[in-house]
Amino acid sequence: MNTLSVKESLAFGWNTFKARPWFFVGTFALYAVIQIMLSVVQNYLPGFVSFLLSMIASTLLYIGLITIYLKAHADPKSPEFSDFWRPELFWRYLAASIILAVIVMVGFILLIVPGIFLALAFAFTGYLVVDKGMNPVAALKESARITKGNRWKLLLLGVVLIVLTFLGALPFFLGLLVIGPISMLAGIHAYRVLEKAAETPVPATASSDEPPASVPTPEA
Repeated sequence: MNTLSVKESLAFGWNTFKARPWFFVGTFALYAVIQIMLSVVQNYLPGFVSFLLSMIASTLLYIGLITIYLKAHADPKSPEFSDFWRPELFWRYLAASIILAVIVMVGFILLIVPGIFLALAFAFTGYLVVDKGMNPVAALKESARITKGNRWKLLLLGVVLIVLTFLGALPFFLGLLVIGPISMLAGIHAYRVLEKAAETPVPATASSDEPPASVPTPEA
């Protein structure tokens, strides 16, 4: 079914998580541990170096997470921890992230609603860079295309995931090791559903630019 459903996205996230829980917990635990280590190291580094290190590490880590969870959508048993390492996408993903951040920031400066609208329209930009190797501009355009007509549902899904994340953070943040993977799997599922729904079938009829065969061609 190619219709976005918040309930189905959450159910997919939960069912996929159950298929391989320790692996998915491990991916978020690794992500969290590296981020904690970076925050400690950054205290002993100059400001610019600290910012640069954080940007590089966070970008590479998130590319890895997206890669793993895209593979898990097709088959929960297929991703491995080695899938974290995809440095060839670094510059493309970083550029897309910066452009997206600027666009959304401008939207929020103008008014809150345009910022939310732009964030929803371009929500899958990073996924498209990692999944299809698109350049930043192409990924932004494609995200806007596949999310068209479904942004209210994406907003509802986002609100639900934020609430779940808040609840997961309450027991000493340990719940995030479960809620994090489920939320990301739900987001990946929404991406796949909208991607498939937006596929344009090739028309079976002849192009409208061609004259009908039954219309006689005037003689010279």
